[in-house]
Amino acid sequence: MGSTPRWNTNKDSDVTPLPLSCPICRSDDIENVSHYEESVTSDSIPMQAGVDNRICRRCGFVFNVSGVRGNEEDFYTSTYNLLADEIDAEFEYETAAGRQGINAEMVQFIQEQLDLPRRGRLLEIGSGKGIFLSTFLNKFADWEVSVVEPSAKAKRFLRTKLPNVLVHDSYEAAVEKESGTFDLVVAIGVLEHVPKPVSFLEQITSRLTPNGYAFIGVPNFSHNPCDLVTFDHLSRFTEVSLANALQRAGLHVIRVSAGNRLPMWAVARIGAANAPSRAAQDDVPLARRHALSAVRWIEATMEIFDDLGRQIDGGVRRLGVYGTGTLATAATSLTFFSAEKITCFFDDNSRLVGGQRIGRPIHALSEWREMAITDVTFSANPCYLPVMTAKVRRAMGGDVRIWELPPQDVGDP
Repeated sequence: MGSTPRWNTNKDSDVTPLPLSCPICRSDDIENVSHYEESVTSDSIPMQAGVDNRICRRCGFVFNVSGVRGNEEDFYTSTYNLLADEIDAEFEYETAAGRQGINAEMVQFIQEQLDLPRRGRLLEIGSGKGIFLSTFLNKFADWEVSVVEPSAKAKRFLRTKLPNVLVHDSYEAAVEKESGTFDLVVAIGVLEHVPKPVSFLEQITSRLTPNGYAFIGVPNFSHNPCDLVTFDHLSRFTEVSLANALQRAGLHVIRVSAGNRLPMWAVARIGAANAPSRAAQDDVPLARRHALSAVRWIEATMEIFDDLGRQIDGGVRRLGVYGTGTLATAATSLTFFSAEKITCFFDDNSRLVGGQRIGRPIHALSEWREMAITDVTFSANPCYLPVMTAKVRRAMGGDVRIWELPPQDVGDP
């Protein structure tokens, strides 16, 4: 791109006027949060298309009024390609027992929270490559399962991993072909993509048995300022707004698990539809402050990448980017920074090592000397930065220049 940064945090701009109401509570009392001229998909593809974020003054819900909105079906059928590096590639996390895949964590959470029968029926909406489902079936081998997956790319992996599972191209096709109800309906990394989250959850409610459960997984916006520039995420859920959406869909929330990282999970069962709780109403000022803090973090971080773009020449100075999140990709669209400035990415996930992000190779952090790295920065949300920065300091000592990213709470509102 040119030398002018393409981020604009003017909250009074009104680039995209629709939708006119909040997707959760339907209030038309909406405030602009931020506008970005370009964006990035959640599978790290730069987009020459803007993102406009709004917040509902009534319930505090933050949502994207542009991006993929209005073109969801084509995007997820033919374009979306999250974690398609290999058949078993998934997000991994450090635990007391060592590194663990996120799907094993989710199945363990379900086992701990829900009293599931030995036999039952499961419907997973948005099953991706089938890693969650295969992990679940390792624990519940006698369950009957069906899945909905629109992505042609994901289905190639899914049918290899689980050749005997019935796969539907859409929820409507599943409704048409599947009779009866389900003991467990699962939607992981789906709700943030749909334009009408409460209507989507109401569809799930309608397919549950009287004693059935819903398991919903979404990114937690409380720790995810990068979501503000994500093209295909239409909702920025917090613990409160997720519970609010579930309640409005007629689901009784059993537990929302939201730790100090991105994944957030909720388990719920059929219950009386609830109006927003007093806690949700009281959360509106906090939600607004958090949204503005996320805006400031994006602005401060893009300024660092802009400086990197001007100072790294790709020859004498060789830049390693630790982490394979969407942040560095967004910077290639929004700042003077470009993919050509990156020598390589580093990641702790062995299943990603050997792959690429935006055309640059992914290596293990231990390979930094072989790559002759002189400078290092990060592509991750602020909740992960303290641990990642400490790892870089231990691995590289004073031999490289570390371009630290700011903490999330940057300056005053």
